[in-house]
Amino acid sequence: MIEPGFALERISDGAEIQWWSYLPGKFEVEEDLLMVMGAPVGWENGKYRLVAKDRVSPDPEPSRRMIDKAVIVERLTDAQLEKALSLMSTRQKERWRMPGYPAVYADDPEVVGLVKAIGSDPAVVLA
Repeated sequence: MIEPGFALERISDGAEIQWWSYLPGKFEVEEDLLMVMGAPVGWENGKYRLVAKDRVSPDPEPSRRMIDKAVIVERLTDAQLEKALSLMSTRQKERWRMPGYPAVYADDPEVVGLVKAIGSDPAVVLA
């Protein structure tokens, strides 16, 4: 049996087989080609290749970049830090101080908005 999502393709005519009743007796790898012995009738002694067939691979999710909170703090002046703290709600302050979360997403709308509100450039501070 061929793993789901793949088929065995005969090089000479492009015919495909997805299942066989027993394992082939022999596979020979020769320049990305397979020689199959023991395949169903009509498939002996030909040259074949494994091909992806109806195999859907999801696109990987783009990873969101994170930045350490300590780096952000170091990039701000004392005046900017004071202003940021004065603009933060209690929930935002607690979220910022949460242990176990040393970084924030660089594209977090609240963080970007706060950096802009204190007169700093998010492209620099969150780089």
